[in-house]
This record gives sequence, structure tokens and C-alpha cells, in this order.
Amino acid sequence: CAQSVGLDTQIRINIDECMMSERGNSLLAIHGDKTYALRPQLSFVPTIVLDG
Repeated sequence: CAQSVGLDTQIRINIDECMMSERGNSLLAIHGDKTYALRPQLSFVPTIVLDG
């Protein structure tokens, strides 16, 4: 996705490094907890599929 929207190579590398790091795992857990705690609970996440 990052490449398809034209993000700079270094930014894409930074995203990949964060994604694979302990910080990335922590951010995922924190935001997952926030999503789980929503009231009313989240029952659907809208998505868009492009080209297939």
C-alpha cells in the first residue's frame, strides 16, 4: 500500500521496521485494547476492495 500511494522508500522502510519491532507490537496491542473497549462494541469495520 505504501508504495502504491507514492510514499518515499525510506518511509516505507521505517514502516516495515516499526511493524516488525517491539514498539510495533506494543502499538498494535494498545490500539487493539482500545478497539475492544469501545462502547457500544464495534461490530463491523467498513472496508473497500480495489481491483478485485
